[in-house]
Amino acid sequence: MLGMPLAEENQPASGAVSERPIAPGLGLTTPCFSASVAVQVGLAPALPGADAMKTIAPAVQADNSAFEALHPDWQLMTHRDPLDPADWPLTRDHWAKAANGAQFADLIRLEALIRWGGVYVDQDVEPLRPLDPLLPLGAFAAWEDPRSVPNAVMGAVPDHPAIRECLATMLERLPGDTWKAGPGVLTDILPGRSDVLLLPPGSFYPYHYREKDRAGEDFAKTQPWAFVVHHWWGSWL
Repeated sequence: MLGMPLAEENQPASGAVSERPIAPGLGLTTPCFSASVAVQVGLAPALPGADAMKTIAPAVQADNSAFEALHPDWQLMTHRDPLDPADWPLTRDHWAKAANGAQFADLIRLEALIRWGGVYVDQDVEPLRPLDPLLPLGAFAAWEDPRSVPNAVMGAVPDHPAIRECLATMLERLPGDTWKAGPGVLTDILPGRSDVLLLPPGSFYPYHYREKDRAGEDFAKTQPWAFVVHHWWGSWL
């Protein structure tokens, strides 16, 4: 997640590490980068693969380094299990309702955006060019196709009303269907809002999840308008 930090003394005790000085920003002000482990596991009971997720894969480390290189003035925040419930007052009472790691991660990403603002990215997101041109926006996400707005990459100023509504709706839908309580929330709430810009699919999702054979494509050349590439690892499915 690329999120907006509070003052250092108000940073959470766990799950967030400041590695860059705070820089002046535009619409999102004091931007910072937080690369999330998309599948945050361990707080929901008996989640498969929990031990494996405690180790960051080399591909994730490489993408994190690339995000840092492209955003030298941004602050890196990484939210990983285990998280201290004291740091997450909006969602901690609902963690036990998460049916899987994806739902848990969906709770965390929304609360992080409400608290710090900035830009949230999943662990399977590869950066291609700086996200700074998006900073003047109050809130943004992108279409995957004409029907869906995923939550793998999204940004907002702190306490944005659209993100607040997304969290409230997700809490109503838990545990429920993973898509309906996750990306389905954004798909139902964000389109048509005047305070949220939804970018076209090529911005963050230059290939569809049904086109995984294109994962190795050089999207910087074939789709130079793309900011990042979401690689649809689907490790939470």
